[in-house]
Amino acid sequence: MNRIYRRNWLVVASAVLLVAAAAAFAQEAQPGPPEGGQGHHRGRRRLPSPEEAQAVWALQSAHVADVMQLSAEQAGQLATAYTESRKRLWEVFRQKHDEMREQFRGVRSRMDEPGQMPRHLTEGEREELREAISEFLDEMMEAMMKAAAKERDTFRTALSAFLSEEQANTAVERLGSFCGMWDYMVHTIAEFRLGEKQAAALEAANVYIVEYFKLREFTASDSDEDFAELCETLTGITLTRDRAMAELLNEEQLEQWKKAVAPRPAPGEGPGRGRRPGEEDK
Repeated sequence: MNRIYRRNWLVVASAVLLVAAAAAFAQEAQPGPPEGGQGHHRGRRRLPSPEEAQAVWALQSAHVADVMQLSAEQAGQLATAYTESRKRLWEVFRQKHDEMREQFRGVRSRMDEPGQMPRHLTEGEREELREAISEFLDEMMEAMMKAAAKERDTFRTALSAFLSEEQANTAVERLGSFCGMWDYMVHTIAEFRLGEKQAAALEAANVYIVEYFKLREFTASDSDEDFAELCETLTGITLTRDRAMAELLNEEQLEQWKKAVAPRPAPGEGPGRGRRPGEEDK
C-alpha cells in the first residue's frame, strides 16, 4: 500500500481543501457557475465564496455556543475569536499555496491530466513521480499542521478571556480543527434549509469532525495493523454520521450530501482511487 493512498483518506483530504479554499478566500468572489454546472469542475466541489465562508464560520460557532449553552455575550465573543483565527490561518495557507503552486507545477506537468499518472512512463518513472508527489504533500501538510497548531494556541488564549478553562477546552475541541472538510459539510447543510432539523445535522457533522481530528495520530505509523485500525474507526464514525443525516434529509438531499462528502483521489491516484479505507483494489 503506497504512502499517497494512506494519506488520501485522512490528512490530505483536509489539507488540500484548506489550501484550495484559502486561495479562493483571498480573492474576490467570482460569478456563479454556468447553468447546470453546479459549481464543479472535473467533479470537484465548488469552493465557497468569501462571503459564504464567513457565513459557515458564523454558523459553526453559533452551533457550538448553543451546545455549550453560552450567554449571548459569550456567543458573540466566541464568534469573533473564531472568525479571526480562521482568517489568520487562511491567510497563512494562501501564502503557502502560492509558494508551493510553483513547486508542484513541475510535478503536475508530468501528468497526462491532473490526478492521472502518465501512461507512457515506465514503472520506475511512475514510482519516482509518486515519490515527488508524496514529498510535496509531506511538506504541505507539515507546514499546515504547524500553522494550525500555532493558531489553536492563539484561539485558546483568546477564549480564556471570557470562558472558563473547561469551556475553552470544549470550544477548542469542537472548533479548533479548522477543518476545511467541516466547512464543506456545514455549507452543504445550510443550503438544505432544514429548519428545526438543522441543529441535529450540524451536531452530526461536528461530532464526526471532532472524532476525525483525533485520528490524525494514526497517520504517523506505517504499520498495516495501525492503518487497519484507523480504517475501522473511520468507517464507524462515518457510518454514524451518515445514518444520522439519513434520518434528517429527504432522498434528494441525501444524494447531494453523499456527493458532497464523497472521498476525492489524491494527486497521482487518478480516477477510481479515492476509495474509502478498507475497500479492495478492483
